Amino acid sequence: VFTNANALIPLAQTQRKYLQSGIARILKAYTMSILVDNFGDVPYSEANLGNENTVPKVDGGAAIYAAAHILLDSAIADFAKPNAAAFTGTDLYYGGSKANWLTLAKTLKLKLYMQVRLVDNTVTPKIQALLTENNLINTPAQDFVFKYGTSITAPDSRHSHYASNYTASGNGEYLSNY
Repeated sequence: VFTNANALIPLAQTQRKYLQSGIARILKAYTMSILVDNFGDVPYSEANLGNENTVPKVDGGAAIYAAAHILLDSAIADFAKPNAAAFTGTDLYYGGSKANWLTLAKTLKLKLYMQVRLVDNTVTPKIQALLTENNLINTPAQDFVFKYGTSITAPDSRHSHYASNYTASGNGEYLSNY
């Protein structure tokens, strides 16, 4: 994700494809936050340098969260830029809806603020501002969920676990709904 986003963002900026650069920033920030949430301190500032640094240092979660907030703010700024090129291509999450991507960015900001509120007393007014603005995910259509298809053949677009577990030929492995 980082390598692709790092390559895409400057290219999209030069082509005025601000929606695409904003999406890349959001996906990068989301990935960063998930890495920290699941593993704690992880490599970030020295990561993805290839042979230049094969043993990157780990960064603290607070520093990575701060970087994620910068990315989310940059994405929000991208969405507000004038003279953007028309969106072309495929958006598998929101169909090119800038409004839904903006809502996701603000919801992720809220999530990150909520996770540090007990150790950072400066986030309370930021949380309140996001809640007051109320541009947060609140409908199923805004959920950040990959929507699989229903086609059985040519190609089978259903989730692979559905195809292998919930059909007559499936192996019957139980999958929790949690």
